[in-house]
Order: sequence, then structure tokens, then C-alpha cells
Amino acid sequence: MRFLQKIFFLIALLFLSACGVFPGAQTDIDHFFEEGMYPQERFYQTDKGTVGYAEVNLVDEDAKTIVLLHGSPGRWKHYARYLGDQDIYERARLLAFDRPGWGWSRDVGVTPSVEEQGRLVWQAIEDAHNMDKDKSIILVGHSYGPSVAVAMALKHSDKIAGLILISDALDPALEVPR
Repeated sequence: MRFLQKIFFLIALLFLSACGVFPGAQTDIDHFFEEGMYPQERFYQTDKGTVGYAEVNLVDEDAKTIVLLHGSPGRWKHYARYLGDQDIYERARLLAFDRPGWGWSRDVGVTPSVEEQGRLVWQAIEDAHNMDKDKSIILVGHSYGPSVAVAMALKHSDKIAGLILISDALDPALEVPR
């Protein structure tokens, strides 16, 4: 339990200290990774098209899996700083997805429904993750990503160990200017 608290704190702290990574288009991410440590590029064919993601997996089979979901606009590369963080990747398996309609997942097409985006991403998670383990997935989302993370967590609560929602927009009624 203490390990999970440290991971949650570390991820939250990293996100808060480096929010500048998200808004811009970031093409040069090599400096976040030690030589030979670039994430593996993965592609999963869903029933609607390809969902792409990056994976860093240096841990044993029993480790937690942290799934990273970007906002709008966005790509998995906006999480490069965290994928290259040794303190995180030595303790958990990291999967950073391009949400349907973005980056490597463009051929899926525009998918406005968060439930449908969650369903498509979940197909890839099931393929990449040992689903026999109970409560072993931590979902992390930024901006629009939390809406998709919550949709997945509601449908698959038996597999979710935690949710980290950063700068989420879950209630449009709260979005009115003040």
C-alpha cells in the first residue's frame, strides 16, 4: 500500500511540476530517455481500427500497470517525461496510449464518445496486460483523458487499482466562466 501511495504522489508531483509538456506539439522526445531505453511502439487492431501506444516494461509480471491517457489535443509522446523516469518504470509497467482519433490511433477515426474510446483502448489493454491479475491497473488521465479513464473504470472496476485524474473536465456544468 505504501508503494502505491508513493507512486501516486510521484506521478501527481511530476505532472504538476511539468504541465508545460502537454499543450505544445512535442516532436523531439529523445532527451527524456537513456540510450537504449526508448519505449516500444505497439499497435493493436480493434474492431474499428488500430490503437497505438508506447510501452515501457522492465518489471516482473506481478507489477502494477499504469495506463496513461492524454488530453485534447494530444499524443502518447506528451507523457515521454514519465515514460523515461527510472523511478517510475522500475516499479510499474507503463502504457501510454494515443486515444482513438489521435496520433497512431488516427485510422479509428473521430470517436467523440468517451465510452467508445474507453472500449477501444480497453481492447488493447486486455491484449497487452495479464488480465488474470485482480486490481492491477492504475489509470492516469490529463485534460480529456480522465473522462475516458472514468468510463473504463466504471465498466471494469474489478481490474482497476486506482484512478489519477489531472485537470479533468468531467462536468460541463462546472465549465462556465466565472
